[in-house]
Amino acid sequence: MKVRLAAQTLSKSIADAMQFCNTLKLSQFKGCEATIYFIHLINDLFDIFNSRNMKQYDYKASINSNNRDIIYAKLNECFKYICDLKKNRHAKLLYINSTKKLDF
Repeated sequence: MKVRLAAQTLSKSIADAMQFCNTLKLSQFKGCEATIYFIHLINDLFDIFNSRNMKQYDYKASINSNNRDIIYAKLNECFKYICDLKKNRHAKLLYINSTKKLDF
């Protein structure tokens, strides 16, 4: 898969559209809050890793002394979230640090 396509699929606009559909109480989007949160986190990671310009805002700005704490806090939040992912409610945690085939 091309990164560009993944970035478009896991973008803020998709999460906002899902949130809007959930607000309209459409049955297909019932209980999608966790997916919306996941998409927002991945979108923020894409923004952080693609940051180059000091004049940008939020996570799109390159890391500097002014936004370092905010960026590190978001990276920590994402790390903890990904490490706590499970395949389903009753399953074990996903394998993150393994020499075998990885789930994530």
